Amino acid sequence: MSKNGLILLTPTSASSSEGTTTVNANGSISLTNVQYLTINGVFSADYDNYMLVAHYDPASLSGWSLRLRSGSTTDSGSNYTTEVLYADSTTVGAYRIGSYSYWIGNYADTTANGCVYYLYGPYLAQPTAIRTVDAGSRNGAYINDTAGTHSLSTSYDGFYMWIGAACTGRIAVYGMRK
Repeated sequence: MSKNGLILLTPTSASSSEGTTTVNANGSISLTNVQYLTINGVFSADYDNYMLVAHYDPASLSGWSLRLRSGSTTDSGSNYTTEVLYADSTTVGAYRIGSYSYWIGNYADTTANGCVYYLYGPYLAQPTAIRTVDAGSRNGAYINDTAGTHSLSTSYDGFYMWIGAACTGRIAVYGMRK
């Protein structure tokens, strides 16, 4: 095991119902025209907390949303709560989405975007928390900062993402050393 703080992880599988999803030799995941993404076998007992980093170009206005997975089952129940703070060159605001079927992650324009997701304890049999930060060039420049919780005490080993528009880019999942 590396002595560094973050360890790039290789999922057991990555797939999408359209476009091309490729797990690269180093463990990162390349996306070409992907709208729905399933990542399996990336959370384990080796790490409590994780960081997901993405850079992407969506084909049209889109938003990334995330659901947790255990084995081959995606939790699509009303178990997710998200708090959102956002700002761009014309607007600053906030809103809350409670008891929803996924976490709201980021909101992307049709230009280059980047985001970081922090997942706290997804493999532990306890409620999972999430924090996301994303930036892009909508209305000049924007930032979304979200936090959320998942109400079930279930162990999850992967996630499902709905991207909202065909997207090309790369995702990497890191485990944070204990």
